[in-house]
Amino acid sequence: WSQSSFYLALLSPQRRGSCLVVDEAALALTRSWCLFEVAQTVELEKRLQAGHHGLVFCTSSGVVNEGHASAEVSLGLAR
Repeated sequence: WSQSSFYLALLSPQRRGSCLVVDEAALALTRSWCLFEVAQTVELEKRLQAGHHGLVFCTSSGVVNEGHASAEVSLGLAR
């Protein structure tokens, strides 16, 4: 797994965060590669420098982390 394209992309020095695009059903969280990227981003956040945005949940209505997403998407993530 440490040589997978998913993991190597997470280690890129140009990367400033991870964006997970979610819908009301949070279907992305049912996909193994998405869960892998979420888990690795959380681990990498523990040792990253300032200016890194960590894991950002993006939707068609806005960014959940910034409070700009629909209630349906927020509820879907909570489930």
